[in-house]
Amino acid sequence: MDRNGKTALIFASENGKLEVVKYLISAGAKLEAKSNDGSTALICATMNNKFEVIKYLISVGANKDAKSDIGHIPLIDAAWNGQIEIVKYLVSVGANIEVENNNGYTPLICAAWNSHFDIVKYLISIGANKNVKDCDGKTILILSSTGGHLQVVEYLISIGVDKEEKDNNGLTSVMWSSSGVHLHVVKYLISIGANINAKSYFGHTALMLASMNGQLEMVKYLISIGLEKEVKDNEGKTSLIYASENGKVDVVKYLISIGSNKDEKDLNGKTPLIYASSKGHHGTVNYLISIGANPYERDHFGKTYQDYSINIIM
Repeated sequence: MDRNGKTALIFASENGKLEVVKYLISAGAKLEAKSNDGSTALICATMNNKFEVIKYLISVGANKDAKSDIGHIPLIDAAWNGQIEIVKYLVSVGANIEVENNNGYTPLICAAWNSHFDIVKYLISIGANKNVKDCDGKTILILSSTGGHLQVVEYLISIGVDKEEKDNNGLTSVMWSSSGVHLHVVKYLISIGANINAKSYFGHTALMLASMNGQLEMVKYLISIGLEKEVKDNEGKTSLIYASENGKVDVVKYLISIGSNKDEKDLNGKTPLIYASSKGHHGTVNYLISIGANPYERDHFGKTYQDYSINIIM
């Protein structure tokens, strides 16, 4: 056993040494012995796609639904790794298709998140719950959209997965995909009627999410289809405020170029300049000053942008 608690059987299993595995078992090695993180030989074999070892270990009684302390489970790992034959085999010997890891991910969620289309279709064909959610309330459509996996997204829509389902924060699939670089997914979801004007439970819009993440092309597209740039969330923040707060100067420049109010205030009286300064985004601060943002504006706490920049230096 090494310092990670791995036994000889675990080492042989994760490296696919079938004959060594057989010998160790015949010599009395403990089949369900665990490493320090709770991984068994079968878990380690599955993590490393060692199919022949997997079949042998199960044939001699290994627990097919074993779970490590950090959430590794044979069927979960096979689905995550895109190993369709291992997935089918584990299902054939009775592995639980709705088993969850520590994040609430089922095999179907893992396959969808990693764009393993064949596994997604297979699991759904044998009854996996297509409406399953993880611990954050994310559906397989949300996860596929976030990852930019258009083929999976189109398939899920075709079998009736709800495109407007929200996660625990009230974010939909089109909102999640708007926060990243996956413009093709956003365009597809909009083309089938996804509500691009949806708001999260905090009042966040798709445009705000794109802005805070610096996705300039996404911002331009969302503006081009009519999203309102001056909409405010529950804290009174606009897309420009979010771009400034996160130092996304290219988005800041674009939003101002199309008329966003450079001195807009949130519910605490904070402007884009104050937010940029408070987070140490000096390039954004310099730009806002250069175009005439009011440097004397005070928030409801009586502070100017300079007061916040002093706090950063200190």
